[in-house]
Amino acid sequence: MATIPVDPLSVTPAWLSEVLNAEVRGCELEPIAIGVGLLGRLFRAHLDGGPGVPATVIIKLPTLDTTVRTELCRPVEFYLREVRFYNEVGLANPLPPPHSYFAAFDETTHDLSSCSRT
Repeated sequence: MATIPVDPLSVTPAWLSEVLNAEVRGCELEPIAIGVGLLGRLFRAHLDGGPGVPATVIIKLPTLDTTVRTELCRPVEFYLREVRFYNEVGLANPLPPPHSYFAAFDETTHDLSSCSRT
């Protein structure tokens, strides 16, 4: 299983290649929803790669606000619930969410990371 990047610098072509199961030769991250996301940071990744590599994907990383993480996200298991939705519930939903290439939760740090279709 791919590692959980918590920093945009960790979202590399190698990581994306593993997540997408296709060769990603390059990526450029563009922050999106600045000032809107309370519980996470969103990026649009513009990808350059071989067959099967989408032009863009959305990357979600944990918020940098430690107070929000420890006093809101952790007690209600927000990140865990989001990952479970993408990995389990969303697949059976009559109105499916965007295709998830990767959604993971670290039980020790309570970090989350996801990569989904735009």
